[in-house]
Amino acid sequence: MLLLFCFTFSCGNTNTTLTYNMVSEPTTIDPHHFNELVSVQLMNNIYEGLLRLNDKNEYEPCLASSYTKNGNTLTFTIRKNLKWSDGSPLTIDDILFGFKRALNPKTASRFAELLYPIKNAKEYNEGKVSEDELGVKNVNGKLVITLTKPTVYFEDILTLPISFPVKKGTTKDIGDFKTALYNGPYTIQKMDNSSILLKKNKYYWNSKNVYFSNVKLLFISDFSVLENLIKNDEVDLARVEPYDLESKKKNKELINYQNGRLWYLDFNLDNPILSKKENRLAIRDSIDRQKYVNVIKEDGSIVSKSIVSNVFKKYRQMYPDKDYFKDNVKSNILSGKTLRLLTGNTSIEVKEANFIQEELRTKLNLNVVVTTVTFKDRLALTRARDFDIVLNTYSPKFNDPVSMLYRWGNKGNKEYDDILSKIDNEQNENARYLLVNKAERLLVDNAIIAPLYYSTENWFIRKGLKNIVIHPITNTMDLFRIKK
Repeated sequence: MLLLFCFTFSCGNTNTTLTYNMVSEPTTIDPHHFNELVSVQLMNNIYEGLLRLNDKNEYEPCLASSYTKNGNTLTFTIRKNLKWSDGSPLTIDDILFGFKRALNPKTASRFAELLYPIKNAKEYNEGKVSEDELGVKNVNGKLVITLTKPTVYFEDILTLPISFPVKKGTTKDIGDFKTALYNGPYTIQKMDNSSILLKKNKYYWNSKNVYFSNVKLLFISDFSVLENLIKNDEVDLARVEPYDLESKKKNKELINYQNGRLWYLDFNLDNPILSKKENRLAIRDSIDRQKYVNVIKEDGSIVSKSIVSNVFKKYRQMYPDKDYFKDNVKSNILSGKTLRLLTGNTSIEVKEANFIQEELRTKLNLNVVVTTVTFKDRLALTRARDFDIVLNTYSPKFNDPVSMLYRWGNKGNKEYDDILSKIDNEQNENARYLLVNKAERLLVDNAIIAPLYYSTENWFIRKGLKNIVIHPITNTMDLFRIKK
């Protein structure tokens, strides 16, 4: 289940600038090329699609003023007088073009498959049909989306960047903040490798309800540095690691929640050592996960021995995260071998990697060489398969447990892909969840990855801020809703 919290604190003095630490630099501002949730956090505040989730976990029309559902058809009435950030009209043609661009094979969008519930979307994305056959049309001035079959989570997809509009016929570089056109609450005024400055978009249809004129986004991955900035009143909002959490909680400046994110060890199956299932199983089973979350994380994270997070409560009640495998197990199968472990360079990731390194040394006599890199470089090296093992993370993109499984589809495992296909075609919830569990167990039992824990987010929220709306599943915050 998608969780959303709205936290309210006492009012303070007014200010024109809100400072928020994103931890890492986003990899892109092109809505159809997002490949991680840091970019989604930014895009959620500079762009807007047909729908958003509000503070009551309800879909609210945005580019659409209203919409109806009838079987496989969704019909949207488009809001009048919409504009891009340069003052030019934002039309239904721009919204249509956004869908077509996201699915165009030449765009090569990593998450184009999120739109596959649309009629002929998969076929168009694979170059088998023309864009004219895509189930997104302008019908008498209304946007009509026709689905192949009822899809319980499709409205969630319409809140994500993959469905955002792009100005039809534009020749400007959408990925360059200086030339990109925005249609959300804020525009990007400045962007470098240390921060982003956002400015209120005067052409945004709901600009009168955007409180802060400016938002400064920081990329601070060293949490000890961040702590000093917090103490010096230089940061208003930030995810924090387990430094001084109790005093923040006592001061009513701390919130926490389960965000659905799975942290795991990703194995390069092309490596001759890791291509053998028994070696992957030995690594998976050696790590003491309870010690991991209690001693290393210290932030409320929960041991994981499966794939689907417990934020999907109904599924996890039916199929609890237990008895998947035993951990803290010694073995000599990898004694004397050497493998590389790739990890991000945040202070907590380095700490985690060192713990994993020591666990594998003491339990398996395995030599692990740790390489720390920036968030961007970790993503690039992972996509290039330039690693043996990587400390990786994956978050659900929408409100359905199957969202946790798509990450490992289309990797050459026909049995797994067949199960995903059956899930997509199954309308009965209990039957769907049974299939989800089969897919989940297939990943775990074959040690395609080694699940470690489900993370807990701890957030510092400075006193005086109110209307803090967080969407845990996509781990995004509606900065435009915040007031003082």
